[in-house]
Amino acid sequence: MCASALTGQTCPPDPLFVRLDPRTIVGQTGDVMTVTATMHYQGGLQRLLWNNVNWFSQNPAVASAPGLDAPYLVNLLSPGSTSIGARGLDKRYEWDPVLGECVAYSIEVVDDGPIQVTVTAPPPPPQVEVTEANIVEDRIVVNLSPAGASGWLLLTVDGEGPNPPVYDGPRGGGTHTFTFNRSSLAFGQYTSVTANWFVPPLAAQHSRPGRFFMLGSYLHTRYNTPIDDLCTGPPVEYHYTSGGCLIVSSCEFAGPETAPDMWWMEVAENGSGYSNRLQTVLSREGFCSGHPRRARRVPAPCPSCQNETVVTNLTVARRGNHPHLPCGATVFVEGVGVRIVTDTGGGLAMQQLDHYAGISGCNREGGTIGYRVTIRLDP
Repeated sequence: MCASALTGQTCPPDPLFVRLDPRTIVGQTGDVMTVTATMHYQGGLQRLLWNNVNWFSQNPAVASAPGLDAPYLVNLLSPGSTSIGARGLDKRYEWDPVLGECVAYSIEVVDDGPIQVTVTAPPPPPQVEVTEANIVEDRIVVNLSPAGASGWLLLTVDGEGPNPPVYDGPRGGGTHTFTFNRSSLAFGQYTSVTANWFVPPLAAQHSRPGRFFMLGSYLHTRYNTPIDDLCTGPPVEYHYTSGGCLIVSSCEFAGPETAPDMWWMEVAENGSGYSNRLQTVLSREGFCSGHPRRARRVPAPCPSCQNETVVTNLTVARRGNHPHLPCGATVFVEGVGVRIVTDTGGGLAMQQLDHYAGISGCNREGGTIGYRVTIRLDP
């Protein structure tokens, strides 16, 4: 403040310095920070500056200086450190005794300390990948990165429902393994497994295709090709032709042959039997007529599905005209493994599969498997 000793006149207080706020800035590349500049005067007066402030950055590549007028914005551009200072334009007054008034002089007032700026690189965005979705092995593998990140993982099996999530909770970066919770999946078609990882404020998503049809709990039984001399009962006569499963050479019958009546009943039920005396497989003869008990000599047991084969511990029979199990369908049976639908069984329930046990014994070698989760595997 300038004063005249003779007149006692006083002028406006002198500006002392510009105070910058905040004093420090710490942020990431891409952030934009707002700063302010306040002029301090003699006597403790203050004035917020809205324009006419010259800002400068010691390293503009790290952080840019604001413009002349408010709002004053600092752009954080690249990792590193710098300082940002400022000069404010103001006036200093002196008493002019000749004019009898205070005369103003324009001056630049410097800051009392620059803003210290530290810029770091932002963490890499979250990434998620479902690397495996294997319903047969009951295994889902999810990879989350970067390793140091943590967030919330939501893992779902996409299809019929509603189904509870496979997982819904916190998980950090790394490789994580889950199960499908097969027994909890609703009946119907499924197409993929999807992982959503939320690492605020970002999120990542990935889906892995994996088609299957959840059939539910099925009863699993066994059937076989019975051997004649391992069965009991009074002897009965039968006649047989020769040919393949689809083609008969001629309707000329050989025989008669004899076998236990239990064996013949099993042939009628299961579709085929093995004759130790003839050393051949005999299938039911459905084309040629002429005898009450008719069979056909064939190279191997005949399935009901054309162009398919019957394989021990691989073939399963289902009820005819099953809506979800056509010929050639691949199914997974929990606790048993993968099987192929190549046959049809008379008297089977809709939720039942009969497993072929090969040429053995007389009736249903190995007994009943029981109820198991059953899934059709789709390409």
